[in-house]
Amino acid sequence: GVDFEKGCYIGQEVTARMHWRHALKKRLIAITGQNLNKGDKLYDKDNKICGEVTFVCQNYAIAMGKLGTTPMRTENSMVDVI
Repeated sequence: GVDFEKGCYIGQEVTARMHWRHALKKRLIAITGQNLNKGDKLYDKDNKICGEVTFVCQNYAIAMGKLGTTPMRTENSMVDVI
């Protein structure tokens, strides 16, 4: 179990932030697109970096992205959130 009063454990900082602030800053996003590669940066509609591809299988990928943004493209191709 998790005891918020004592001890150290793996993931303590993230768990504490979620418990006390009730907020996360990032989320996993399932996307699809052509020529996706692990490490590709994702850009939003304002061309700001909003995430990064972490896993790819054929034309599907999992990315870590900022909450409140929708990835539109990588440097090489358009993406769709699924």
